[in-house]
Amino acid sequence: MATTPLLQPEPGRCICGALRKDIVIWLALAYLALPNILFLIGWCEIWISLPLTIGIIYTLIILFNKRSKDTLPLTRNDCLKLAAAILIACAQQLLAGYTGNFTQHGDFWQRNAFYGNLVDYAWPIILPDGRELTYYIASWLPPALLSKIAALCGYSTSPLHDLPGLFLYLWNTAAVILTILVAYCILNRISLLFVFFLFALDSTFHNMILGPLTPIVSYIYPTSLMPRFIGPATQLLSTINHAPATLLATALILVPKRAAWHYTFSGALLALLSPLGAIGLFPFLCYAVFPNRSDLKRQTLFLLRSSPFWISCALLFIAALYYTRAESSLDTGITLFMAASWSEALSILLLTAFVIVFLFYIPLRHLRFWTPLKIALAVFAILPLFYIGDQFNELLFKAILPAFLILSLAWTRTLPQLRQQKRTLIETVLLLALFAKITISYGFTCLHHLPTFTCSHRQTNIKDPLQGHLHHPGSAITQSLPPAKPSAVPYIFYTGAGQSEQELLRWCPTKPCDKYETKRAILDKAYETPYRKNERQTTTPEN
Repeated sequence: MATTPLLQPEPGRCICGALRKDIVIWLALAYLALPNILFLIGWCEIWISLPLTIGIIYTLIILFNKRSKDTLPLTRNDCLKLAAAILIACAQQLLAGYTGNFTQHGDFWQRNAFYGNLVDYAWPIILPDGRELTYYIASWLPPALLSKIAALCGYSTSPLHDLPGLFLYLWNTAAVILTILVAYCILNRISLLFVFFLFALDSTFHNMILGPLTPIVSYIYPTSLMPRFIGPATQLLSTINHAPATLLATALILVPKRAAWHYTFSGALLALLSPLGAIGLFPFLCYAVFPNRSDLKRQTLFLLRSSPFWISCALLFIAALYYTRAESSLDTGITLFMAASWSEALSILLLTAFVIVFLFYIPLRHLRFWTPLKIALAVFAILPLFYIGDQFNELLFKAILPAFLILSLAWTRTLPQLRQQKRTLIETVLLLALFAKITISYGFTCLHHLPTFTCSHRQTNIKDPLQGHLHHPGSAITQSLPPAKPSAVPYIFYTGAGQSEQELLRWCPTKPCDKYETKRAILDKAYETPYRKNERQTTTPEN
């Protein structure tokens, strides 16, 4: 993608080190490739998994051998800022509560069960009642495999906040750090502003602006259809199996001057880790692959001649087959048609327009020729019109993340320019409102997480009512994990529980576990959605 760096290094600086750009980018691709390889080995028949694994490794070798000597010079001040950025990323991920030192987000109540199943049972996971995990589980596989190896070495992997939690923390923190490093390669400069905006642009305006007006607007404003533009600050603490990889893949798509197959390979690696994140990445991927629309034929022919492109297509095919097997009870449709009245539809449009003006007005004035920013604006405008979800729009929630990374890069470039010139009244008001919003967001995060810090009673911070697994006969949790449909193409996926340990994972047998028999969940009402409550009421006999 032929673009110029957003920022240039300042001349005349005393250089004390350098950041090898191609090494950073290669490490980021290898990070995304590892979960894909483990999924192929653990879930796919050997005639599929072995060639594709070799193809992924072959592509990584090609990239490593073709690395350039392009570097980002670092001054002593840059090194300090880089160290500070890494420490901030480590601290931010620690707040997610993987190890129980801080309280976990409510979404962990089910994610801990998925992760616990992957740690304690052989792959693929098929429950005793025949249900199969058709969920985006790939991002958990590397820390789960490390936990299995630790168990074979005699270490305890129960409870989840011990070694499994530590491995998950290190794995996701590595993704956040690599995202920051790749962003610095794009910016061509070390800037703490990027870290600030990455963890601050969390546009949950319904809490800050609509909250005080709830008594006025509650009768016209929809609840489940409300466009929630939730950014990295919240998603990195809640949707931990999707957000880190989505941010990293987006950063790789933005790296300039790469072969077209580099972008298709980066995008394909995300599909198994975050299908909705891959949907949000798709428009940026199209621009990266075809930046010059006047020469589409030559670009297409060059792309079709590259073997990594066909490996990317094969990965997308496997991901599509896997996810189409999942039975889903989610609602789908167009939000404006699903609204109960014209006032609800109008409120969706008005809030979307407000968010766009609030976040895009200033960057677009200064970066009007940067195409990814225009695509991000289009994503913000179009995604709220489509609905996939139950209690809220899952599509908007998870597919918006790539656009937020673009915004973080745009604001990182724009803010230094605003310091050097006379701002308009509108820009001043929007900046004051933005920083007020950021202050409130950080304040709420600190008030919610910091008081829960503990080293001696970590179990109290763990949201694990399902006891680290998903097999609870008679419980409402069975409604969120329905039986998987047969694959549209046979002989692609394993059909027996733990079948991979008879093939390529024979070297890592899972130790026997009795969680299914001994640890039954006693669900609290707070963990049940209205849908699941209705299901329980219709299936449970009256006393």
